[in-house]
Amino acid sequence: MSAGEALDRCPLWEGENPLADLWAQTRPQILAQGDGWRFWVDWYDNALLGRPQDYELLTKIALIDSADWGKGADHVNALIAEIRLNHIAESRPLGEDAIEQGPDGLWHRVGRSDIDRDILQDAMDSVSDEIRRLRGKLLGPQGNMFTALVGDVDLLDERLARYPDRPLRLHDTFLRVQANILYNLDQNELPDDVLVRDLNSALGTAAMDMRNACPKTKSVVEARISARFDEGDGRARADLAQLADGAAERSDSELGHEFKADKETAFDPNVPEHEKKAALYRLTTRLSLMLTRDAKNIIDAVVLLGGIGAGVTTFGYMVSLILRFVIF
Repeated sequence: MSAGEALDRCPLWEGENPLADLWAQTRPQILAQGDGWRFWVDWYDNALLGRPQDYELLTKIALIDSADWGKGADHVNALIAEIRLNHIAESRPLGEDAIEQGPDGLWHRVGRSDIDRDILQDAMDSVSDEIRRLRGKLLGPQGNMFTALVGDVDLLDERLARYPDRPLRLHDTFLRVQANILYNLDQNELPDDVLVRDLNSALGTAAMDMRNACPKTKSVVEARISARFDEGDGRARADLAQLADGAAERSDSELGHEFKADKETAFDPNVPEHEKKAALYRLTTRLSLMLTRDAKNIIDAVVLLGGIGAGVTTFGYMVSLILRFVIF
């Protein structure tokens, strides 16, 4: 521990973690028990790597009534999920582009913090942490399974070092790497491994934070989306509309209604330009986040609605379609 360094920002182990292999085996087993266990894994990962913790939230969880703690893991995890969502709503002003997948598997609108420089740094740190974990995997006996990620991980390291104060550059890099990860997963060039999923998730969250942190980044992305929509062909627009319907099916009633309303606004030629631009921004940035975490379920919902045919190529096409609106 360095002099003056906060204890809660220090890794749990000084030097090599003697339990790293055990945690690598145990972690996916815990997550496989259900979404409710994600909180506990994230809490331990944060402690393990010296990431900042939300101690106000942890205090609320620690104060759960002792009688509830005795009612089993499912009961406690459900309480924690409710506490967490309420904490977000209470502690952060509402943000239209902030959504999150809840323990029920559906997507919900949640609060968004006023991003400052510290949170911008946290976004970059979260990506760096996942890169460091993947580097360890690449050096291990199963490293050849992750060969398709080497170039992307190198690119992330290079861009994080070169552009620490350029959120738009980092935003686009993060989403491009996300697109590559999803393509390689789609083509079976990468294993569906927890480390790959965690990097993918960290990139999507960090990109969202970049948009929230920097008004210029949001403005550029908003203008980019509007221009791509105007330039898009009939199929791209139709597929965007179908994806919005699929996302609405995968959301709670409030967020589902917003997806449908934004779709109608975006496609209405009589709507003022500023309203259309705002609706397109919400629609596509929300879809980009959902597709990078929940793509197969959203595609399945679209298929059930009769919009498109099923298949791997459909999955890959839809993901790349949305990311093209946002970054290319």
